[in-house]
Amino acid sequence: LMETLNFSPDYQASKKQSPKLSEVDFGDGYTQSRPQGLNHNRATFNLTFSGNPARIRQIDDFLTRHGGYQAFLWTPPFGQQGKYKCKEHQITYQQSYWQLTGEFEEVVS
Repeated sequence: LMETLNFSPDYQASKKQSPKLSEVDFGDGYTQSRPQGLNHNRATFNLTFSGNPARIRQIDDFLTRHGGYQAFLWTPPFGQQGKYKCKEHQITYQQSYWQLTGEFEEVVS
């Protein structure tokens, strides 16, 4: 059973779409593009979670438990729930106010 991350990020989240394409350049300005695979247009979110140490520890424990390779369910801002991985995250400690930043990559597995 896949776990769900039930924490909302800060409002300054960003989303990036980078379709994976195969392109052939025929010269004279003519190129032909096609998608690489069926799920070629996946999203990546750069996120920050802020709050007290207990909240950030819960998020850190969740992401660490998934080890960067196990997918989890998460709902992006104004989006639909999907499967994501977070290969790297970082915590900034500021007394009783902490921040966790990470990149969530949409996956199909």
